[in-house]
Amino acid sequence: MHVHTTTSLKIHAYAINKLHDPNWTGMELYDELKQWWRGRRDPKELFHKILKNGVLFQLGKIVFDKYHDIESHLENLGGEYKMWFLDDHIKFIKFHYPNRKKQQIAAISKELARIDELYETDEDTYWQTLESEVFHDWFLNQYIGLNRSRSSITSNVREAYAYDFSNRTFSDLPLCTHISRLIRDIGISSQNEREPYEAWVKRTKIPAWAERAVVTRDNGLCVSCKKDLLREFTAPRHIDHIISLKESGINDLVNLQLMCDKCNLKKQANELDPFTSIPDYMQIGMKRR
Repeated sequence: MHVHTTTSLKIHAYAINKLHDPNWTGMELYDELKQWWRGRRDPKELFHKILKNGVLFQLGKIVFDKYHDIESHLENLGGEYKMWFLDDHIKFIKFHYPNRKKQQIAAISKELARIDELYETDEDTYWQTLESEVFHDWFLNQYIGLNRSRSSITSNVREAYAYDFSNRTFSDLPLCTHISRLIRDIGISSQNEREPYEAWVKRTKIPAWAERAVVTRDNGLCVSCKKDLLREFTAPRHIDHIISLKESGINDLVNLQLMCDKCNLKKQANELDPFTSIPDYMQIGMKRR
């Protein structure tokens, strides 16, 4: 299923912002991920096996829900951001559900256009309108109306954005490293942060699809020394855990990277400061570290 590009990019940006917010990661995200550790959510083998609907997919669903949640996101938007969000959400609804709420969408679009025109004709009224309680209540009521009952966002659309987030995030090795460290550091396994890290998942066989994904993402190069492991057919290659299992790492695609045998042996349980996963030929105005 295709996704609405603007919504997809804004959800991704929202996710990156939240992933760098210690209040959110240490409380809300911790509570969400803890449900899998306790075995209360499927897939119950999350963190323990390498799954296509693994950590990044589940994180994508969490962020998608938070992005569309009134109390955790929409309630705190500023005036102009409410207007822009509602305009984007109308396009999202029309993209996925073209036959829904046509009359309400037309009425909302007309009102947004009227408010937008105020910026040119009466800027003071424009700002007063957007910051008023009346506009705030109207914004929330229109959003709720668009998503009430049958018009609520369907599970297949939610999953499409979760997979989009998963794929977009997996392509960014430094971001994968950040998320892997984050899962370890917020203490999903209930380990005391003042204690030495220790393994809480057992090593598992890496599926062929996951190995192909990692090799492709890392451009066939060792993430440490940049040795080309595709051209040198005899060079052993290793799918390494970014955060080693001994250091409380997890079995998940987000925690995997490509290494040659020498660098993998040298690394052992240590952590690397990752190179960008952007190929040299795609980099403009920058040099690979």
